[in-house]
Amino acid sequence: KLFEFYTKYQEGISLSTNTFYMFYLSLTFFHFMHVILGAMILTAVMLKARGGGYSREEHTGVETGGSYWHMVDLVWIILFPLVYIIR
Repeated sequence: KLFEFYTKYQEGISLSTNTFYMFYLSLTFFHFMHVILGAMILTAVMLKARGGGYSREEHTGVETGGSYWHMVDLVWIILFPLVYIIR
């Protein structure tokens, strides 16, 4: 995604180019930041799990991290058709 953003920038495309690119760059960057946060959350869950931080009774962090990741994934299922197919 960063390469794609860089390529668009090199082509002179920005948020002010037109309405499509305003939405495209805003939505995909916002989603990209959530993916980065999700990767950090899942890494934290993995590290805690390796250290024995979860048990059969206490696994809320795993469920929460997984739910966040799937929410980000679900948003992409909606964003992808909007920004790549409908264009």
